[in-house]
Amino acid sequence: MFTIDLLGGAGRPPRSRPIVIAIITFVFIAFAAGTVLAAIQYLSLRSQIAAHRIILENHNQEIAQFSDIESMLTEVEQRRKNLTSKLQEVAKILPMHTQWSPVLASLIDSVPEAVNITELLAKREGIRGKNNEIDYKYSLMIGVVAHPGPSVVEQFVQSLRTALPLESETESIRIVSQRQKRVKGWNVQYYAIECRLKP
Repeated sequence: MFTIDLLGGAGRPPRSRPIVIAIITFVFIAFAAGTVLAAIQYLSLRSQIAAHRIILENHNQEIAQFSDIESMLTEVEQRRKNLTSKLQEVAKILPMHTQWSPVLASLIDSVPEAVNITELLAKREGIRGKNNEIDYKYSLMIGVVAHPGPSVVEQFVQSLRTALPLESETESIRIVSQRQKRVKGWNVQYYAIECRLKP
């Protein structure tokens, strides 16, 4: 049989020390409470970090969208500048040209059978105007031969003066010269008609 000596051979139980036990208990409870608080704070911070990470990702996506929009706006602005420069170029070139189609259509419609057009020349003259800018004047030189004589050519010039849109487009229409000319072995009367267009 075994004998267990719980009194440590003194024959009396050891004295309890309540202050030491209270201190140890307080330290243990404080440590446990600190651990629990640290765990709660860790979990709270972890959830906050996760929430902030989601917000950050959303902001990054918005920044990426705004970056796409910014690049698109930059591209649109560049295209607008290109179009503006092209329009300015066209605006500079436009006064240098005129629409010949309506003028030529009126001319062809006004030619009588007795008149043959042998030459047609469009001319442009640059005249320096105010502020050293160049204004352009246009004219049409028409070479014709007519068999019966000058009366047919005069009638042709009169019909040109009243033909639309020549009537509104022209400044003056007149015979500037006439001479004898040999065409296909025949001596014919050649007339040069100048048709000055309005600027």
